[in-house]
Formats: sequence, C-alpha cells, structure tokens
Amino acid sequence: MSSHLLTATFTRAKADSETRSVPAVLSTETPVKRGDYQEILAHKTDSVDLSRFPLPVLVGHDSDKINIGIAENPIIDGGRLRADVRFGASEQARQLFEDVKSGIVRGLSVGYQWLDFIETGMTTTVTRWQPFEVSIIAIPADQNAGFYRGKTMPDQDQNTGADDAKTATPGDDNTHQRAIKKERERIARIRKFGQMSSTDEAVINDLIERGVGKDEAVEVMNEKWCARVDAETSRGDTGHYCHSRGAAHEDIRAAIVDGLLMRSGIPVEKPHAAAADFQSTSILEIAKILLRDRGDYGTNQSPAAILKRSMSTSDLPDLLSNVANKAMIAGFDGTETTHDAFVTFRQVADFKPQSRLALSAFESLLETHELGEVIYSALNEAKETYQIASYQRAISFSRQMLINDDLSQLTDMPARMGAAAKRKESDLVYSILTGSHIMADTIELFAAARGNLIANVLDAAGLSAAVSVLRKAKDIGGFGYLGLRPKWLVVGPDQEMAALQLLATLNNPTANAAAVPGSDFARINLIVEPRIESPSIWFLLGEGMERIEVGHLDANGISFESEQSFNDDATHMKVRLDAGAKALSPLAMVKSTGAG
Repeated sequence: MSSHLLTATFTRAKADSETRSVPAVLSTETPVKRGDYQEILAHKTDSVDLSRFPLPVLVGHDSDKINIGIAENPIIDGGRLRADVRFGASEQARQLFEDVKSGIVRGLSVGYQWLDFIETGMTTTVTRWQPFEVSIIAIPADQNAGFYRGKTMPDQDQNTGADDAKTATPGDDNTHQRAIKKERERIARIRKFGQMSSTDEAVINDLIERGVGKDEAVEVMNEKWCARVDAETSRGDTGHYCHSRGAAHEDIRAAIVDGLLMRSGIPVEKPHAAAADFQSTSILEIAKILLRDRGDYGTNQSPAAILKRSMSTSDLPDLLSNVANKAMIAGFDGTETTHDAFVTFRQVADFKPQSRLALSAFESLLETHELGEVIYSALNEAKETYQIASYQRAISFSRQMLINDDLSQLTDMPARMGAAAKRKESDLVYSILTGSHIMADTIELFAAARGNLIANVLDAAGLSAAVSVLRKAKDIGGFGYLGLRPKWLVVGPDQEMAALQLLATLNNPTANAAAVPGSDFARINLIVEPRIESPSIWFLLGEGMERIEVGHLDANGISFESEQSFNDDATHMKVRLDAGAKALSPLAMVKSTGAG
C-alpha cells in the first residue's frame, strides 16, 4: 500500500541530556484532514504494527541522508503512540537535541503504511497500520500531540508561560491560525499529488521545505513524472506519451489492458513494455488511476463508490470492454480447428448476397481461325451465391465482480465466447461436407452424376479411386484437365488409425515395395474431424481449385459490444459472429460413403 505521513510533536516531559533522549507522542487518534476526506489512525494494541521499531529519525523525510537518531521503546497508551527519540552523536544531531530541549524544535512527522482500513462517509479509519520512520519537521498537524502533552499537561493552544516570549493578541492569533491552515493545505496538496505521481520522497520534502507554492510544486512533479513515463513506456520511438490528462493516457491504457490479460492467463503476443507493472493491479486501483486522469482526486471513498463513479465518468467501461474484446479474439484465434487448412477466407462488406466464380468456370481456350468469331464462356452458369448470417451470445458483468476483483467473467467468458464463435465457423464448413449442399446448377455438391461421390472403403484401392477422380477433373465445359493434386484426407475419429496406417504404408518403401516417398500420395495430409460422425464416410480434397469459401463481415467476422445498464447496475457484453460459408466448386472434393 502507499505511504502516508502524520505530523506530531515531542512530549518534553523529561529530556535526558546524558542519553540525548526525549519522550514524544508520535501519533494520536485525532482526525486529520487529507484533502477531501479525513483520516483517523486507530491506536489499539492490535492496530499498530510495531515490528519495524526502532525507527530511524530523519530530518524532513530525507531518506537519502543518514538518520540523526532513532525512535525506540514504543508504547500504545490512551489512544496515542509514544516513544523515546534518542539523538545520535553527530554535530547535527547534537544541535537538534539542544533545540528540542529549549523548545525551538517541536514537530515530528511519522511515515507509515496502511495495512487495512474502513470507510464511513468521508472518514477513513485506518484499522491496521505500520510506522516505518519518524522525521523532524517544522509544522505539526496532530494538535493533540505536542510539547508538555502528557496526561496532565494543558492544551497546546493555552499559554504555557516560559515557552511564550510574548502574549499573543486575538488579531495575531487569527492571522497565525490562518497561516498555519494555509501551510497545512500547501503541504497536504504537495504530498497528495506526490503520492499519486510516485514522486520520490526526497523531491516532495525539498518542495515543502523550500516553500514552493502548491501549483508550482504540482507542475514540477508532473514534469518529472512525464520524463519518467517517456523513459519507461516508449518503445524505441521518439514520441512522448505523457499528456496533460495525466497518468492514464493511451499508452498506459494499453499497458493496463495487456497486464489484465496476462493476469488472466491469456497469451499476449507482444505485451506492452509496462504491462507487468499492472499485472497484479486490482480493478479498484485501476479505477482510481482513470479517475485521477479525469482530474477526479476523490478516490478515498468506499470501493463501491469509486467503482460506481469510474463506470460513469472515466474510461473504465471502455477499458474493460477492450480487455474483454481482446480476450474474445484470443479465444477465437487460439481455438484449434481443422477447417482452416482447406478453406479460403474473404472479407465482405455487407449482408447482401455474395456471388463467387470458381476458377474452373473459365473454360479452356479454343482455337480461333483467321477472322473467326471468339466464343464467350458461360460464366453466369457457374456463379455460387451465399449470404452472411449473424450468430450471437451475451453475458453480464456485475459491479460486485469489479469490487471483488473477479476477472473470470471479464476475460474467461469472452475467451470462451470467442472459442465458441470459431467452433460455429467450423460447424458451417463441415455442414457443407456432411449435409445437403445444393450448388448453382441445382445438383448436390457430392453426386454420382458429378463423379465425385464414390462408395469405396478407406484402403489403398479406395484412395486410388478418389485420387483418380481429382486427376480427371476438367473445366466447366469439359474441354481441359485442371491438373488437381490430392492434398487432404479427411476422416472421422473412427477411421483415424486406419488412415494413419494407410498413409504410413504408402510412404514407407520398407513395408511396401510399391511405396514412392516423393509421390503425391506421400504428401497427403491427414485431417481428423469429430464432426464427421459416420464410421465409414471419408473425403479427399485436392489443391489447384477453390473448395469452400468462408465469408466474414470485417476482418475475422467476430465483433464485441458492451453497454452499461441503469436498471441492474451491470455491464452487458455480446459477442457476434457474422459469417457464411459456401462450396465454390465440386471438382476438388471427393466424398466416399465407404459402403464398399
């Protein structure tokens, strides 16, 4: 969790000159204003993790310099964290100890980490926290911790006699209080922006100690952040990724998306260079980043309130939709199907009927005598037509899942939906092979009249018969041979072993004297497809001619949509496959019923 600071002051109940030790109240349960919310540190025995004591005592939180003392002997008593601050032997430590004894130096600031907290309205109660350093500063924030602030000591704003060189008038006191309030606001603003921009603590302290105005300080820290982002997120180009909108610019959004995908186990081919930084970042923290990018710094409300606001005012919905969309595409591309090997893909522009002309539709050239008439090929008779259809499914992603940081619905389900879309595409293709498929000439794709429907069993003789059909294939007019070659043997699972043995025999001269390793038979690829449910049917597909075309609306046919619902407070996501499939020519495909 992020680091926090709380100012307090010494309790000069008894300063020991021999040991250079001064008792101090490091923190109390007094509410402290933190921008648009107030913070309360719980001070029960089990609320404060004291495991890092003794703590280093620094000057102005400057961790680049050696500590000038330690805070030891911590005690939680009466809603306060007390400790002894023991100064070292360096010249600076001795001078500061004398200033503390004399009352010149009074302020302490505690650096700590939140370990657990609860939120009630605009108040955050830190129920578990761990202090890790103590610093000497000029102005304390916790008004219930100060010099002479033991159990019987008077309030800080009362006159303490010797500690006051003069009696303050009411006007002087009001001016002083206004100055203190303004200074506290300046420090709070600088520290808050510094924490959000991950600015080095030394830079933050330097800006505070030099009295730099809050607006100027924010500008300085933003410039340093920009330089760091440009160095860390650029991919070798000369562009700058730091924009005026803040940390969650487009390049960082890309890193967040890749990080969430990697977190969900979805492979990212070329992940963003900063993706690993967001791989373990919760959706709640991402929501805060995006809200800050919009200039909304009220991110210390409850998780439910932050997510509700981010889903309506930030880029979180678009980012989550992008994650889901990429998960869907990954599921689509990562699903292994067998039809990709022998089909052709085409992107189409709309849902209108698509007309295609197979290569075989152009007949062989005819001799033309001098001044003779050129004969036209009847192309219209060979056109095959199909239309794109839409196939859809939807899921919902609730706000509770975001609060619980549950990415399963956001990534797993879209990935499965993408896989389902790819399987649907395969269903369309294999329904052409296994079912009824009428061609433009009103004859079935596989028919005895075409010569591409045979009844041979799957053996050497049957395969030879199918190859013979391919080799004898002629153009649409029957004038010229097309020179087709066998490429794919497609069988169902029941014939997988028989097909493997057959192809191995044809390619192994040791087992089969007639085998020719370099022949077309040896180059036939085996495809085993579970959609071929018949134990006897098999197919031989050739190359050199169109077989089946799959048309996609857009690049790969799948699209993703999401929308926010006011009624059920959920994000609804829909995946759609816009695709169609059609056999373009029967000439390069042979079907055998296997009846023998």
